[in-house]
Amino acid sequence: MLNTLTEQLRAGTDLKAGQVAEAVAALQSIEEINPDWPNLHLRMANWLIETGDIESAVPALQQAVANGSVPDQAANMIFSHAYSTYVQPTEKNYGRFIEMIQLAKDFDVSAPMLEQYDFWHGYSLYSIGMAIQAPENVETATRSLPLFREALGLFQRGKGYADRTNGIDIQQFVEGTGVYIEIQEAIIKRGQ
Repeated sequence: MLNTLTEQLRAGTDLKAGQVAEAVAALQSIEEINPDWPNLHLRMANWLIETGDIESAVPALQQAVANGSVPDQAANMIFSHAYSTYVQPTEKNYGRFIEMIQLAKDFDVSAPMLEQYDFWHGYSLYSIGMAIQAPENVETATRSLPLFREALGLFQRGKGYADRTNGIDIQQFVEGTGVYIEIQEAIIKRGQ
């Protein structure tokens, strides 16, 4: 079995969902025999991410970076999965996306990559704040105000990414967030 999976691994064959656990076990066996096997931990992490097991993928990515992989590559594996799974679909899950982007930010990523993560982190907080503030009462304003404030800071830190990306008008996000901050502050003040 190990030999068959090892051959599949070497050939870069796509694995069926049920084979991921076997493939990870095979890579762990290979690691004991040949810890310098090319991209061992990146492959392991990739398969774990494909199954949605991000928490198990993170240590493999950390090991990949420790063995010389670029931190941006490792972090972007998490970010890409999170974006396509929790931001792009019609049914969004910004809370889970934020959890995963925090994991990606834990890697020592380059400044441009961090700007990208900050922008999308801010966008997620802004989106959550928009949903919370809708009733426009003191309770919802109190809950959404810190989200808008944090989003504003993240948008400002993500400006470089937005400036480099077609279709993102950072000024619109900054101004819009500022307006929502003012609205929430006014609602809170009025309710006191």
